[in-house]
Amino acid sequence: ECASVTMPCLILTGEKDEDSPLAQVSSFRRLIPGSALRTISNAGHSILTENTGTVSTELAEFLNLE
Repeated sequence: ECASVTMPCLILTGEKDEDSPLAQVSSFRRLIPGSALRTISNAGHSILTENTGTVSTELAEFLNLE
């Protein structure tokens, strides 16, 4: 089903995420055509609360808001 995604897709993960390891998340990147994967430093599974500034920057860059 991932291959049916036709819109731009940003996949964010924390480098210290033990619930969704990078190897697992990377598989989504391979399965979703044209998707982008960004790893957030110094963050685990709760990237929005652990590294809000970096997540905001990544989202703004992905949406071409900067």
